[in-house]
Amino acid sequence: MKDSPWTLAQTCSYWRAVAVSTPSLWSFVKVDASFGLSPLPMVQTQVQRSGALTIHFWACADMDSTSQVELFRLLSDHFERWEELNLCLSRDLVPLMAALRGRLPALQRLLLRWNGPESQTRVDSVQWFDTADSLVDVTAYSEYRYIPVSLPSQHCITRYDIDASGETHAQLLTLLPNLIEARIKIAFSGTWPTVDDKITLLHLQRLYVNFTDSLSELRAPRLEELAFFNTGLHPDRDKLGRGLCAFLNRSACSLKRLCLGGPLDADWTTRILRQFKTITELVFLKTSDLKEHLTMLMAGADKTVAPQLLAIHLGFQEVTSDSYRSLYMKTLESRWNAQDCHALRNATVLLDEEDWMYDPDLEALSDELRKGGLQLSELHGLAAEMHYVGWVYKRHWKC
Repeated sequence: MKDSPWTLAQTCSYWRAVAVSTPSLWSFVKVDASFGLSPLPMVQTQVQRSGALTIHFWACADMDSTSQVELFRLLSDHFERWEELNLCLSRDLVPLMAALRGRLPALQRLLLRWNGPESQTRVDSVQWFDTADSLVDVTAYSEYRYIPVSLPSQHCITRYDIDASGETHAQLLTLLPNLIEARIKIAFSGTWPTVDDKITLLHLQRLYVNFTDSLSELRAPRLEELAFFNTGLHPDRDKLGRGLCAFLNRSACSLKRLCLGGPLDADWTTRILRQFKTITELVFLKTSDLKEHLTMLMAGADKTVAPQLLAIHLGFQEVTSDSYRSLYMKTLESRWNAQDCHALRNATVLLDEEDWMYDPDLEALSDELRKGGLQLSELHGLAAEMHYVGWVYKRHWKC
């Protein structure tokens, strides 16, 4: 059990007394069958010493199912104390799930995944959480075959992250008026229904979409951050650009951050930046047209595009990341030195470890910009991944 209080309890008698008498130290229970299981008595002792429970239970079909079922049954005796559940289901655990319904009064955060296609063979729908009225944060991935998830009828949910058809998302959005953050990931079907009235999300501040048609029926007047990934569902880049502009105009929001990924049209990005001058942070993640976008942002003899930008970030350009890094640094330098562009303050590069190569010229330029006052960061590994998760509004789960 990573970061468990067991080590503290074994330090000395004093710290053992402190650990045993502090329920919050025992609240995180991690079961990851792919890495082996803790002894049942050990988990039982931890649960007895804890108060509210955060459960991380990742089943594995390739490991002993009997021990996994026993551990889940043990935790099931304490449903009423579950506040957070990070669950990856195997086929053998599915029959136990019906017992959750009506017994999760404290559950606030949920992540549901499946341990392979075979884990879904006995499931037509998930109705285990529809009475968990304290639920505010829902992540549910069908992944292999779409399985509808019934949510509580109470309007408490403020964040959701679900892979589903456009029709399902449209239905969910009308039922969740208090959303602050949403990941509308279109999967299993790319169609988006036409609705009689636009779906207005009055409280939505952060939004991820991978299909612009989903924006055609939405209005989000308080939206501050938008992440759009063209994952291949939308081959028409001109239509894509028009859809983004139409959504922002309809919402009349003060958008601050725009995150773009996949194949995109640099001309439309230019139009958006010029029209919506509240955008002060621009992020490119795995953007295949990055060269055109960075060239567009380069300050030159003509008027600089979007001089209001405070931050320009670049992440995970994969195979050619180092060549893009060079162009990115030159773009930053040009804007930093431009007479009509004094806003730039922050820049971050996310790189895979294997893609990074030392370049003395780029390092010298980086040092020069930092000395001039630019907050320039180059991140790798976990630090880079954490930034990525934040930019696309995935939830970081304790593990």
